Amino acid sequence: MIALLGTILMGLSTWVLITLIELQTIVAMMQQELMSLDKVFGRIYSHMDRLANR
Repeated sequence: MIALLGTILMGLSTWVLITLIELQTIVAMMQQELMSLDKVFGRIYSHMDRLANR
C-alpha cells in the first residue's frame, strides 16, 4: 500500500515539475517575442518621427 502511494506521489510530482518547466519555457518565449515586437514598434515610431521632422 505504501509503495503504491509512493509511486503515485512520485508520478504526480514528476508531472508537476515537467509542467512547470514547460510553462517557464513558454513564458520565456513570449517575453522574447514581446521584446522583439517592442523593437519593431520602436523602429516604426522612429521612422515616423524622422518623416514628421523633415
